[in-house]
Amino acid sequence: MSAPRKRVRITKKREFRPHGEHMHAARLFYRNAQADFKGPYYQLSACLAFCAFSLEAYLNLLGEQTIVCWRDVQRAPPLAKLHLLFSQFGIRLNSSKRPLQTIRELFMYRNWLAHTQPEIILYDAKHSIEDHEKLLYEAPLHKWEKFPTDATAARAIKDVEEVITLLNAKSPYPEPMPMSLSWHSGGSSMDNDI
Repeated sequence: MSAPRKRVRITKKREFRPHGEHMHAARLFYRNAQADFKGPYYQLSACLAFCAFSLEAYLNLLGEQTIVCWRDVQRAPPLAKLHLLFSQFGIRLNSSKRPLQTIRELFMYRNWLAHTQPEIILYDAKHSIEDHEKLLYEAPLHKWEKFPTDATAARAIKDVEEVITLLNAKSPYPEPMPMSLSWHSGGSSMDNDI
């Protein structure tokens, strides 16, 4: 009879922090856009989408921790959830100024990405003869296709982090590092029970 094979028991625990993970992705896409001189549009677009995802994930975390009926409002639009949490914590921001202005634009852009419909984009304008050839061959863009710029992405990262920091400071359960990434721990031990 052969001796029983030794087995190792592995245990792990991970605190998944999607808002931190999404913001990390946004920063990576932004950094990639800085390095990509041949067309950073898609990198910037992804950066903006992940900024929106990060804030919405944080709203869900904070809402779950602080509002008893959060499950009932979890599917509400992100701006509605943000305003509910602002109201809960007594936060007042001017919607026509940063950071809230940026957040509103960011969620509109995210919704456009998620729910884009085909359409015909028309362009009709007069230009100088010198600009004619350059402009003739450029495709007319949708207003949201013009949104992903370096300045917009940098502003979105800054303003999302500012709103998360503000909400975290007012939370009854503030975190020392609200933008931290997910963490995990684990261990192993010999398991002689076969």
